[in-house]
Amino acid sequence: MQALRKHLYYGIALLLILITAACRNKKNEVTPPGPDPVKAVYLVTAIRVNDIPKDSLVYNDKYQAIERWDYNTTYRKWQNYVTYTYSPDGYLAAAKYYNEIEYNVKSLTQKDSIVWNTGNLTIYTTNYRELGTAISGYDTVRQLINAQRQLIQEGSKDTVQLLDILGGLMVTYTEYTYKNNDLTGFLNMNYLTVRNTAPSLVISKYDITPTVLKNPLYPQVSKNPLLFRAILGSKFPDLVNEYYPYLVGEHLIAGVGVQIDNKPRISATPTFGWIDASANPLFQIMSQIDRNVTFSYKIIQTP
Repeated sequence: MQALRKHLYYGIALLLILITAACRNKKNEVTPPGPDPVKAVYLVTAIRVNDIPKDSLVYNDKYQAIERWDYNTTYRKWQNYVTYTYSPDGYLAAAKYYNEIEYNVKSLTQKDSIVWNTGNLTIYTTNYRELGTAISGYDTVRQLINAQRQLIQEGSKDTVQLLDILGGLMVTYTEYTYKNNDLTGFLNMNYLTVRNTAPSLVISKYDITPTVLKNPLYPQVSKNPLLFRAILGSKFPDLVNEYYPYLVGEHLIAGVGVQIDNKPRISATPTFGWIDASANPLFQIMSQIDRNVTFSYKIIQTP
């Protein structure tokens, strides 16, 4: 009996030794890392508003927008376009504007040279005629920017007196408000009074609440104020007071408040549809303000 007990103890001890060794071996095992997940860059190539094309973008190998096309709703084709060039730090340096006329003839109509200063952005414009072979005039515009190089004001809040023949006054400006890199406030104000006519006041005001989801358009517009304004602005050639300030912030939006002229303020909450399993929107619908914005993409797989 004692011999049996002795063999039993030896058996239990041996089993414990084997279990301990197995545990140690398991702890010392190193699981090789799996392959890195495939990353992708999502570049917005087209924007449509209520099923009408608005903007089309072309990119270089640095993922910078180098062309933006307008959709002509009359001829139903992408027609006029702008080309962009950038300085080594990635900020916009110049823009050229082209019109496509019949037989696909391209006409250079304007060139903007951009100078970034402390507190303001200066745009030196050269206008062209005769298919871009002759200069028709020059212009210079200064716009206010903040320390982060974000556009904060276009136009002037000062009252401008019109020519004596009109006998009127005008105030026109656009103002932008930010929280970090998100546009949270937009105001476009146009006041005009001309002799013997009733004063005209047109106001478009938006207040925007961002989410934490990244906006795929932001990397392109953040260093290109002309593209920023174009994406934010009206559909070509319908240059009416339609604005899309909820498309240009660093993040997608949770909601927007809209007030046009003296009408009641409208609050809108977007519904998003997503491309694949990413957080990039295929559409953004705000039924409260009758806006259905859809996006097309070029997807680039990166190592």
